[in-house]
Amino acid sequence: MSEPSVSRADLISNLTSRYALRHRIYLDLGGVCVEIGVNEPALGLALEKYFAEFRTQEACADLSITALEAPPQTPPMELTVKQRAPGKKPHEAYADLPDGRVVQKFGTDMLFVFGHGDNLVIGPCLRWLNQVVNFVGNRLIEWLMHQGGLPVHVAAGSLGGQAAAFIGKAGKGKSTLALHMTARGANFVTNDRAVLLERNGEVRIHGEPKTARVNPGTALNVPGLDGVMPADDRERFRALPTSELWSVERKYTASITELYGPGRFRLSAALRGLLFLEWSGFDSPCRIEPARDEEREEMMSLLRKSPGLFYVPIPGGVPATPPRSAYLELLSRIPIYTARGGVDFDTAANFCLGMLENCRKTT
Repeated sequence: MSEPSVSRADLISNLTSRYALRHRIYLDLGGVCVEIGVNEPALGLALEKYFAEFRTQEACADLSITALEAPPQTPPMELTVKQRAPGKKPHEAYADLPDGRVVQKFGTDMLFVFGHGDNLVIGPCLRWLNQVVNFVGNRLIEWLMHQGGLPVHVAAGSLGGQAAAFIGKAGKGKSTLALHMTARGANFVTNDRAVLLERNGEVRIHGEPKTARVNPGTALNVPGLDGVMPADDRERFRALPTSELWSVERKYTASITELYGPGRFRLSAALRGLLFLEWSGFDSPCRIEPARDEEREEMMSLLRKSPGLFYVPIPGGVPATPPRSAYLELLSRIPIYTARGGVDFDTAANFCLGMLENCRKTT
């Protein structure tokens, strides 16, 4: 398919011409200032509530995003369906523009136009607020990658500006460990996506401003999370055996600010260590040891995370799939440990907090 002749700037101008921006929100996302313009007060209030931890009165913008509550829009060009793994239904279609990209989500009729400048999401935004939130996170990750950052799939917590990140297969407890650290006084950095950057000779981690979603096992076992699930669910899940409880896939929203107080969701910190969660079961003691050389290949496959369709590279910048060598170079500067044996969040959280406390004393 040939590249559409319409530009990102023209498409955004055409789509926004019928709507007046009635409110602007300013966010400080770990030192990256984001301006969000909206046309509907209800949408503005919903976004202000979600991003309450990061709101600022400073009217500046590294990133500019427009979110328009509107009927479903039909883009003026043919889109290519983004294929997924065999047997999986496609979620989206896209077209590359001379100065950006347009993406349409199936099932929600949300339309996204973005590139190296203004960014737009238009459609039934209030109904699909999570997609607006994800778009803000995607724009942040693209901006950080344009600064040389590498996208990663981790959870992380920080103490005194020093962070520990957690790698592992799905269900190993990365998010749960980050919340255990938060319950012990650390700050929450991310529970899913982040970017690693080199700054002034040190490796930094930068998370995305997305509220944690937890399963019943996490909600019942992390201090401070009892209130995230209804009482009936608490009683029902408490009766399950431990092994069965941790396999239940049902999500509850865990607002860091509401549960642990303001100032506890900090997106940026110096990365001081990685912990590979290789534990399983609950019957044997947990052991935390320096990672073995042969484990690093598996860690690399788990760590690397493509930003997908919502990243448009800049000439000479970080590609959509950064090379393995770039990750290896950054990680060569960071201590890496492995948690083996039985699952023990208390032991792992205390180990990470002790490591960060020592780093804070020596820096």
